[in-house]
Amino acid sequence: MSVTSEMVRELFPASIQGIKDGRAESIAESRYFKEKVGVTPDVYTLQTQPIQFEPLQQGVLGVTNIDQSGKAVSMSISTYIPYMAARAAKYYGKSIEWAKGLAYKIAKDTTEHEDYHIMSASLAKGERITPKVRDAMESVTTRARYKVAKALGKHEKADWIKRTNPYPAAWYLSEIADSIPYEGPSGTGHKGFLGDAEKERFYKPFSRLAWSATKKGWRKAANYLSSGRQPQPSYAMAA
Repeated sequence: MSVTSEMVRELFPASIQGIKDGRAESIAESRYFKEKVGVTPDVYTLQTQPIQFEPLQQGVLGVTNIDQSGKAVSMSISTYIPYMAARAAKYYGKSIEWAKGLAYKIAKDTTEHEDYHIMSASLAKGERITPKVRDAMESVTTRARYKVAKALGKHEKADWIKRTNPYPAAWYLSEIADSIPYEGPSGTGHKGFLGDAEKERFYKPFSRLAWSATKKGWRKAANYLSSGRQPQPSYAMAA
């Protein structure tokens, strides 16, 4: 099977349906967001924010732009997704129906990932987006989203989120916040960490977590939290 423009165009409807269904599922999950994630979701923006299906820079499947007030102002999903699915079908010798299913799944997952950025956009209010702040914000779209899926009995979805996670450092941050655990005014664990980050500048919950890691002798975690060094040398930023 060769990848043709006709084949890619045939995958566009599946991708668009994935985007629509992803947004609908995010809206349904928003009612559990505060309880499971610790941040008050911006449901109004989630319900009203248009999704642009357009070309993005290479390697980027989705992007959400958040202003300094902590509001999502735009969201885009890449039109490269149908081409990705077509290439995968060619590589594995799969049918066009298989490619449609893959395009749908990637588009849906990418939409939900970006929707979690919309719901947690308040975390970015007044922040300069350093690597650690980005890790913290991506911990919402990765492990926090995984925990919501698990809590709702969506085990296949949770497994997909974990297996395809593009942010190992963000996942690591969430794990250490739960394991040390983080303790702050909003509570304990990753949920408490995010709850405090919604009310304070990020440096405060990061400082609390770093101090707890130091007291417990978690050198790797304390070094990452204090210096900003990535805990995994192979980690690469992704969108």
